Amino acid sequence: MLVRTAAVLLAVLMTASAATAQEQRGTIDGVVRDGSGGVLPGVTVEAHSSGSGVLTTVTDLRGSYRFPSVLPGTYEITASLVSFKPSKVSNVVVALGSIKSVDFSLAIASLTEAVT
Repeated sequence: MLVRTAAVLLAVLMTASAATAQEQRGTIDGVVRDGSGGVLPGVTVEAHSSGSGVLTTVTDLRGSYRFPSVLPGTYEITASLVSFKPSKVSNVVVALGSIKSVDFSLAIASLTEAVT
């Protein structure tokens, strides 16, 4: 009986410390689409913060991106792809253990011609 109680207590303590360690950061994720709602793979997404600098990732085939372990703070998220206008979302606040979803809709860049 004493061994079982000690084993249960040890398991509870190990679980509590693992849960505490996981809550030290947050997550930013989202989906990038074009103006018609289609997903955009290959989009460069950056998370800027004065405290942690710049984090960069690229959207996958489903247009999804994820920054899985960011320090708590305020971020500016930008999404850019050739032939599309870049988009920016400011003041994204990430708290301990939180998941912030920031989706983008990128418009096609206008074409300009220069005659020389």
